[in-house]
Amino acid sequence: MSHFIPERAVDIITKAKDLTFAQLIMPLSIYLISDVLMSAVWRASNIAAWKSEPYVQRGILLRALRTTLSYKYTFFQNTAGGTLVSKIKGLFEGYNELWAQLWYGISFWILASITTGFSIFFVSGILGSIIMVWAIIYMTINYFLAIKVNKLSQVQNDAKHIMVGELSDSLSNAGSIKLFSNREYEYQRLEDKITNDFIPKEIKAAKFRFKVDIFNDIMAIGIILVMLLIMIHLKRMNLVTIGDFVFVFGMVFQLQENLFHLMGEFHKLSDRMGDIKSSLSIYEEHESEYQADLLNYNTKNDIVGSGLPTIEFKNIGFTYNENKTIFSGLNLIIQPGERIGIVGFTGAGKTTLINLLLKIFTPQYGQILINTNDIEDIDCDILRQYIGVIPQDTALFHRNLMENIRYGRLNATDNEVMQAAKKAHADEFIQALPHGYQTLVGERGVKLSGGQRQRIAIARAILKNAPILILDEATSSLDSITEQYIQDSMQELLNGKTVLAIAHRLSTLRTMDRLIVINDGNIVESGTHDELLAKSTSLYARIWHTQYSLIN
Repeated sequence: MSHFIPERAVDIITKAKDLTFAQLIMPLSIYLISDVLMSAVWRASNIAAWKSEPYVQRGILLRALRTTLSYKYTFFQNTAGGTLVSKIKGLFEGYNELWAQLWYGISFWILASITTGFSIFFVSGILGSIIMVWAIIYMTINYFLAIKVNKLSQVQNDAKHIMVGELSDSLSNAGSIKLFSNREYEYQRLEDKITNDFIPKEIKAAKFRFKVDIFNDIMAIGIILVMLLIMIHLKRMNLVTIGDFVFVFGMVFQLQENLFHLMGEFHKLSDRMGDIKSSLSIYEEHESEYQADLLNYNTKNDIVGSGLPTIEFKNIGFTYNENKTIFSGLNLIIQPGERIGIVGFTGAGKTTLINLLLKIFTPQYGQILINTNDIEDIDCDILRQYIGVIPQDTALFHRNLMENIRYGRLNATDNEVMQAAKKAHADEFIQALPHGYQTLVGERGVKLSGGQRQRIAIARAILKNAPILILDEATSSLDSITEQYIQDSMQELLNGKTVLAIAHRLSTLRTMDRLIVINDGNIVESGTHDELLAKSTSLYARIWHTQYSLIN
């Protein structure tokens, strides 16, 4: 615009007999005001960015993590972790790009377009009106085109997040891929996802954007031709000067360029909004396991009382996916301080029973009571504070060993952490590591052996010291010698707790107060090891003798 303002000023000077200051200053003022306004917007956006961005970015990440972690465990069973990370990354980066496009793109070019278009009115009200009508039509059509771009972008980015999830799944299982020599299979799997899902959607979006660009080119050429014909006619009628002619065309070209940039930024904004909408799906229609109206239990005594708790499974019915019944009217009472061993074939429902107590799953009917308190009325976090778990597959954080063990009780001192590790017979191998307790364990603890990870899980449980303890194949990753080595520590861990233990290796359950045998979703046998073994026809005796014969 600055190239054409002086030409307008020169034309005023050369043709005017009685030149006034207002006549000279008006065209220059338009340029100066527009420049000042655009500069002000730019600087204001800089200030707003450094004032707000850190807090907004923090809010985006924290809210995404808090919201996602509130979903039920089944959500994570059905959604790849890489897909979630990709969506959260899309939100984080999308905000930065959205901010830049709104302030440095949309706002800047809107002001530039308004001031440029307005300046044409100083030459001719008719020409100014024509250019403004054209600009309104141009932007209105582009608005509706941008809506289509937004939808296509959302579909494209949904495919991108899934693709990233597949990539993350492959990378996180690199060990298995190498062990099974399936690099080529994983490559082909990802190539298929890219070729048959992501790329077709990306091409579809790109083709539509290309059509939009062609339309905008036609609109730009059209207004130039129209203005050229009108200006030629006005010049023949001596209604405009050469300066007017040059000025108007300068402004038309400048306006066309401004609107081109404006619509380009607007379509980028729509494209980015499509990605953000895709990423925002992590907030949509996922059931949270945390409910505001649950009872506000504040202390341990509110749930378990002053002593050890009684646990009751009362007429429990549970079905997977509405077509696989696991429990139908199951009843079980566990007395305070009683140690229960849970036995059964694979798929009998042993782990499901544990997951129901932890509120990972919700029964279709029936109640689970802790000292008469229905766990459905207890917030998940509060409930799980009083349940220690040693899982079959211990997943550790990519943090040091001190942090991983302290996860059992976050306010534990370093000395308490090390004492728990000693009781779990983990201190020996930890001290032998180059950095001791400060050693990073790798993603999911890949730097440690299965037995070492299991001992870290035991140390966590010792440190947590919860009144209810769940052992889900707690020593499955230990060899027989190591298992025997830490039995004394395990016995110390079990003392003074209400215990539910699952183990396929029945020898680890011999010391339990009572064993229950689950088959086809029902408790078919109950008693001590000796009592059940005395019944030669019992299912437990059959399983025991089968294992014993295999060992020998």
